[in-house]
Amino acid sequence: KANLDIYLIGTSDTNLSGSEWAHLHGEMGDHAPKSDLAKEARLVKLLLDSQDIFESAHDLSNGGLVASLTESILAKKIGATINVKDSTELFVETPGRVLVAIDVKNADALQALSNKYNIEVTKLGTTGGSSLKVNETEISIDELNKAFTDTLPKLFA
Repeated sequence: KANLDIYLIGTSDTNLSGSEWAHLHGEMGDHAPKSDLAKEARLVKLLLDSQDIFESAHDLSNGGLVASLTESILAKKIGATINVKDSTELFVETPGRVLVAIDVKNADALQALSNKYNIEVTKLGTTGGSSLKVNETEISIDELNKAFTDTLPKLFA
């Protein structure tokens, strides 16, 4: 729903090696991101303890943050406005990250669980509107849907 806060749980790096972006641009890189199994276990505990405060949750995997945002927006046709420091953050596929939306009243509870499990939590923005806005770039939900649904059929045309 609209007027929720969007958070990234977990830490991003700037390594695009092995990512979908790197594959599409012929720049596979020299090393894939590494998993930290102890941190992954803490993340699972944080997620289990946070279930009651999440309005939505989506893993970050193939395609990174931008793919998860797109899938989440298209599922309910509700836009989002986020800010990232570096556009690389949109495409990295660092393991151990989850995109969540929570009611603003639950921000302190999420931060407390972040502290308890020593997992970074970063507010990215809010839900609402009819587009995806990332920093100064905006794409309507209709355009986003067209790009998302038309790409695969064009590859096989």
